Amino acid sequence: MTYVAKIVRAGGLAYAAALPEPLPSREASECLRDWLETAAQAAQAPDEEALAARWLETVAEIVGLRRADRGEGA
Repeated sequence: MTYVAKIVRAGGLAYAAALPEPLPSREASECLRDWLETAAQAAQAPDEEALAARWLETVAEIVGLRRADRGEGA
């Protein structure tokens, strides 16, 4: 998710949505792509795309905290 947030910051939501597989699993990529496509249609200004990138970074942080709490990835 942090990687996708960087892509959104650099190229925008539509660009990130067009990536063939932005996340490691196909299922997660399909779900994220749907979200990115919808967000790209709703975003009317660059600051809204930046907000979407911040949201993705926040989600990545929450996922990381949950994994750490479960002892995954250690």
